[in-house]
Amino acid sequence: DYGEVISKDGGTDFTESVSFSTPGTYYITVSSCNNYGSTTGNYVVVNVGEQTVTFNPNGGTVSPASKSVTYGSTYGSLPTPTRTGYTFDGWYNYIFNGGTFENAQVDGSFVSLGRDYMFTDKIALHVEAYQSDWSTFSGQLISCTEGGGWGMGYFADSNGAGPGADVFIEGVGYKHVTFGYRSLPSGWHTFDLVFDGSNLIGYVDGAEKDRVATGGTKIHYNASNGIFIGAEAGTDTTTPISNYFTGKIGCVLISHADTICGQITDRSVVNAASDHSLYAKWTKNTYTLTYNPNGGSGAPASQTGNGTVTLSKTTPTRSGYTFKNWNTKADGGGTGYAPGASYDLTADVTLYAQWTPITLSSIAVKTLPTKTTYEIGESFNQNGLTLTATYSDGSTKVITSGFICSGFSSTTAGTKTVTVTYEGKTTTFTVTVNPAPVTLSSIAVKTLPTKTTYNIGESFNPSGLTLTATYSDGSTKTISSGFTCSGFSSTTAGTKTITVTYEGKTTTFTVTVTSPQVNPEPTVNIRNFTANKTVDYKATVTFTAEVKNAVSGAAVHWFVDGKDACTGDKYTVTKAKKSYTVQVKYIKDGKVLAESGVESVDVKTGFFAKLTAFFRSIFGALPKVVQGYFGVEVIDKMLP
Repeated sequence: DYGEVISKDGGTDFTESVSFSTPGTYYITVSSCNNYGSTTGNYVVVNVGEQTVTFNPNGGTVSPASKSVTYGSTYGSLPTPTRTGYTFDGWYNYIFNGGTFENAQVDGSFVSLGRDYMFTDKIALHVEAYQSDWSTFSGQLISCTEGGGWGMGYFADSNGAGPGADVFIEGVGYKHVTFGYRSLPSGWHTFDLVFDGSNLIGYVDGAEKDRVATGGTKIHYNASNGIFIGAEAGTDTTTPISNYFTGKIGCVLISHADTICGQITDRSVVNAASDHSLYAKWTKNTYTLTYNPNGGSGAPASQTGNGTVTLSKTTPTRSGYTFKNWNTKADGGGTGYAPGASYDLTADVTLYAQWTPITLSSIAVKTLPTKTTYEIGESFNQNGLTLTATYSDGSTKVITSGFICSGFSSTTAGTKTVTVTYEGKTTTFTVTVNPAPVTLSSIAVKTLPTKTTYNIGESFNPSGLTLTATYSDGSTKTISSGFTCSGFSSTTAGTKTITVTYEGKTTTFTVTVTSPQVNPEPTVNIRNFTANKTVDYKATVTFTAEVKNAVSGAAVHWFVDGKDACTGDKYTVTKAKKSYTVQVKYIKDGKVLAESGVESVDVKTGFFAKLTAFFRSIFGALPKVVQGYFGVEVIDKMLP
């Protein structure tokens, strides 16, 4: 670069010193000529002075962002970056970290790194990858193998070695190490490939897996291809040719080193020939999200992760409470999250269940009491009453006890509203109190039976018996049937008390039972008739009947000269002028029960008798001298 020419003829070795006043990268060309004029040449690269190293925080933050370093010297003090949710693992000649390549063969996902990091004399590759089933592994993890370079993945190279890694050694060709991908268990694994200038060494999960001698000292690269993560390199730096990896790639490191990718520390020697970058390597932290039931039970299992997680939809339970949500503070003073919500998990955290007390919202009558109709004065009976209690969580419960009923009164008739109270809630229902019934207060005999006198052996006859019923409302009613009579017996004579019962009430009256008698036949005669067989002329005579063993309803009839003259106990004949007969008969209903003999009454009809009757009618008496002086016929004519 300085245009300085150094000449030396003859010989094979020479030594020359060159000084540089400005830091930088210099190319020194050495040419030689032979006797035939042919010239051959080569060049060497010389790095001189300070370089600027830039710190790429790779998703985090760092200060300072860069520093000056000297080639061949140590890096010295390095800053420590920070990144939420990650742990810093050191500075590396870092290429890629944190990418994901799922179903890459479908969406064509890959990362192109261009032509940087194509180290020739030594190189260390580090790849972290995930497969749920490594037995089906295929594709390329990283590649720049089109016509040279190196790669990791499943392929059949020119050596037919199968899955592993290979490097194209200049002057030799591809050299291969085997990784045995398809025998690995499910999950994440690390793969390292190191070319140290004479050997190619493969590592799986930090342990050496395979080693081969390369037979050469340099890696050969195609002049136009590039480096691709997740796909096989093509013939340019932008388009892979296929063979996409279908798992996940978490970290890729490419270091200019002869051992497993080493971390750049403050004691590491700067071997970059120009300004370069160091990349922060991160390990994603795994945080634990714990669910605290906060007085309940059945909390979901803890979750682990980093970044956005979906909260469990499982909710705990607590007697007497309804689950409300999760909260970052036990007292609910933090941030609340619903089950199934997204949560940014960037640190260990405990979410506390929040509870809402289950309260009674309302009550309603489910089943009415067995008794809903009452009479005046009856007490309330709540037997059979049940309630439906509805709570704030929408649940219901049948309540059979513990409630209070109020508002019932049976002092008056009507519809009564009963209020039921349970745990501060009320509901109502109605019952009926019937009006007081009109009841029978007493009974009394209104009309005695027609027959009140009985002979021994006769049966009782209530015909004609009526009662007066008096009721609680003061009304009365004549009862002529529906009652019963008891207490009568005609086995003995005497006064018998008859008890009359009607609708639970009683009254009494008496009847008489007499001994049976043989009634003699009735007789009738004319009393003292012998004194009246002969009577004076025109004398007034009164006859008296004498009846023995009288019969009810029978009458005395007087027959004069065979004719029924009159009835009655006595019969008077006035001023009889001739004799006559008289007879008395005892008759009932046209039937002659008894009769006297026919008696004759002789009326004196001689002169003197007539004279006597004349003077007697005038003077009350007749002198005897008169009787002899007048003849009887004269006197008879004189008499009326």
